[in-house]
Amino acid sequence: MPTFVLKQKYIFIAVCSALVVLSTGLFMISESKLDLNHGDLKANILSEEQIDIVQSEDFYRKLIENHEDDLFILKTDSLIHFSSESWRNDFGYSTEEVNNVNFFTFIHPKDLPYFVNSMLSVMQHDEKVDNVGPFRIKEKEGRYRLYMGTVWPLHNQEGEIVEIALTLRDVSVPLGDGDISLLPTALAAN
Repeated sequence: MPTFVLKQKYIFIAVCSALVVLSTGLFMISESKLDLNHGDLKANILSEEQIDIVQSEDFYRKLIENHEDDLFILKTDSLIHFSSESWRNDFGYSTEEVNNVNFFTFIHPKDLPYFVNSMLSVMQHDEKVDNVGPFRIKEKEGRYRLYMGTVWPLHNQEGEIVEIALTLRDVSVPLGDGDISLLPTALAAN
């Protein structure tokens, strides 16, 4: 009986060794064919020419794959480089009144800390941040609307963050004449 157990032990070791050798070989073959440059995997890359020139709305929408929300492209110092025409029309601003203006001036002062923290998170972690907000943005007439946002880092070819894409979704509820009791609790006390 001991020879039978010993034979099974050797067969088990041989099968396990063959599986290890086969798995290692397959891994080495597949890895050599991948040959990835991890710098190329970073999304939202802009060339130097694309950074300096204001691109079309269609260009920016394709870059971040968002075709429906209000769109802003901000420089890293939060100056507006681009804003979607639909947002400007809805809020009553012209391109000249918005471009090269600090985006933070449009946000309600009491909502600013939450928004700035999200922007800093994008800069520090170099990752997209969803569901930023809610925060209020001021119309030209001085009224505020409630928004949620998504923030993307945009990179140059060296992988540095050079701009930030911000999409906004209006989550306002018809509030009537200044009835802030319908605002989310985080904002209602403000």
